[in-house]
Amino acid sequence: MLVLIGIICVRTGLQTGHAAELVIPPWPWYRTVLGPQNIIVVTVEFADAKHTQPRSYYEDLFFNKIDRYFRETSYNQCWIVGDITNKWYQMPKSSKEYVLGRGPGFNLYAVWPFVEEAVLIADNDVDYSKYRMVVIVHAAEGIGIGYSFVSPVKTRRGTFLLSYVILPEQRILQYPGVPPHEFGHGLGGLPDMYVLTPAGTADTVFVGQWDQMSAAFSMWRHFSAWCKIKMGWIQSHGMVETRRGQTANVTLDPLSVAGSGVYALKIILTEKMYYLVEVRQKIGYDRNLPDSGVVIYLVDESKGRRADESPLIVQDATPDTATLDDSAYDLRERRPAGFFDRGYDVSVVIVRRRAPTWMSYMLFTGPVARGEAVLQENKKALPTMKILQEADAAIQRAIVEERTSGIDKAKLFLGNASAAYNRGAYDDAATLANQARNAAEAAFKPVVSTVTVPLTQTTAVPTVQPSYASYAIAGATAAAFLIIGLVIAKRRKKTS
Repeated sequence: MLVLIGIICVRTGLQTGHAAELVIPPWPWYRTVLGPQNIIVVTVEFADAKHTQPRSYYEDLFFNKIDRYFRETSYNQCWIVGDITNKWYQMPKSSKEYVLGRGPGFNLYAVWPFVEEAVLIADNDVDYSKYRMVVIVHAAEGIGIGYSFVSPVKTRRGTFLLSYVILPEQRILQYPGVPPHEFGHGLGGLPDMYVLTPAGTADTVFVGQWDQMSAAFSMWRHFSAWCKIKMGWIQSHGMVETRRGQTANVTLDPLSVAGSGVYALKIILTEKMYYLVEVRQKIGYDRNLPDSGVVIYLVDESKGRRADESPLIVQDATPDTATLDDSAYDLRERRPAGFFDRGYDVSVVIVRRRAPTWMSYMLFTGPVARGEAVLQENKKALPTMKILQEADAAIQRAIVEERTSGIDKAKLFLGNASAAYNRGAYDDAATLANQARNAAEAAFKPVVSTVTVPLTQTTAVPTVQPSYASYAIAGATAAAFLIIGLVIAKRRKKTS
């Protein structure tokens, strides 16, 4: 049975009279997750339940795979470092003698003996003062999938307030999305964004699959903009903030692409409530999303303390369907391009997608009446975008077919068409895009010259053979010089 364990220190409600050292900070305890996140992975097993994976498997999982995940989702603002114990410690009791998860009527104190013993069994080998979080991987299935909480623990080096993530080995293998979900709890103090049904299953009624803190355990995807703001990954320069009644034009970049753009639009309604708007594209870890487009959440910061509530509720673009997979607003057929809250008099309208990549969205926000007018004014946005995309496809076909003569002219037309589209000059953009398409279709392969250059004939230079006369003359000349030399030498001898 699928049971997700969240931040259980909050969900259980601690009672007085229990162990004095179990002091839990107030919930929610959101905190920034920036720079190196130093963790210690403690691996434990039981006499009746042995581990199935080698130490290297978990070393790769936590310090390679999850490290890469946090680097991407944080825009390289945090990363996972730390250590893993060199052996699997055997717990002093059998697995059946511990509460290894959360079931009906779960209480934190039921699981605490196992956690405390697992921490202390490695105390001689681990200096817990060096770490921010303890990850306990244990053999045996346990109850549920995984859970997290924060608590002080007394070790031989002192008492330390640490976060704990508890992961049953078999659940890690079965549900690969659980470890990053639990790290969101343990590192950032983030709440669950699902509801646990009486049958023990997780219902994604709040945000569907749009956040790693929801209950889609089989995959990894980005945290929502709300989670990234809480963890310090999206700061003021990456967010535009307005209030109801105000108007603004904003370009949002995809949440999964690192850059210097704007990732979130916040529209304040009351002291605790606001809309949060983000753009999702199937890029990087978001490639596992069910859809793409503009996602809008209603945020209530007073919620998230109970197991049956979430601070985020996605605003469904297609409420007539039975799923939240198609919640995104977009410029496409049978998908609304505008969101309207007539109670708070707030609208969010997609003006256009930004050419030529079409990844970023240009949005308008303001009163409902103004939003409706903008929606009417921009009816040409979708057909014009299609014309530009057709022109780009024609250019790409020409390149693949090696018809590159004349393609630069087509690219120039398309670049001018994109610029016109981005400033809202749809008629000019359509005209230029059609010219780009025509130029691409008229492009041809470069003509390769086939003129044969004749080989140059080599003229043989005759070798001049010396004649016998020339040999005789040369010999006579040499003999004359020899005789003259002998005469001069004889006269010098007589003189001396």
